[in-house]
Amino acid sequence: MRNLTSSYDAGTGARSTYGVSIAVTNPGARVITVTVTGTPPAGPAYISLPVFYSSSVTSVTGGSYNAGTHTVTATGRTVTINLGN
Repeated sequence: MRNLTSSYDAGTGARSTYGVSIAVTNPGARVITVTVTGTPPAGPAYISLPVFYSSSVTSVTGGSYNAGTHTVTATGRTVTINLGN
């Protein structure tokens, strides 16, 4: 997804936008890569995908996984999530 609005100034009409891409980089190993581009909102990015409820997250690079909420918290612009069977 591209051009998501992170902030908008009603007085000037200026807006800051960012994009999010999700890719399966190795379907056999079930690796998901999420990348944020542009100017994202301040603070952490939370990623919650339906597959997190049906598969185990075995490791995360560029963030951390909360098994209780089935949510990945990204600490940078790119996070790689490895899934089990």
